[in-house]
Amino acid sequence: MAETMQVSAQRAWTHLKKYQPLIHELVSRDLKVKYRRSFLGYIWSILNPLLMMLLQSIIFSYMFRNDIPKLPALPDLRQHPVYLFQ
Repeated sequence: MAETMQVSAQRAWTHLKKYQPLIHELVSRDLKVKYRRSFLGYIWSILNPLLMMLLQSIIFSYMFRNDIPKLPALPDLRQHPVYLFQ
């Protein structure tokens, strides 16, 4: 049976600091390869989630305006524990 190894947080941070230049280089290379042919480059990695969030908020606030009548308030949920586990 394999033994489990416990690593303290301080030891983990020490290893991260020790290998920080390597981690930086690998992440930098990965991002360069991923966005090499993209028109917006690195900006696209931030812009894409923001645009998706904007699109979803527009869709759910304007297109689906149906309000749910009398949605149970938070104290009422204690009476119906089934709602909490769905």
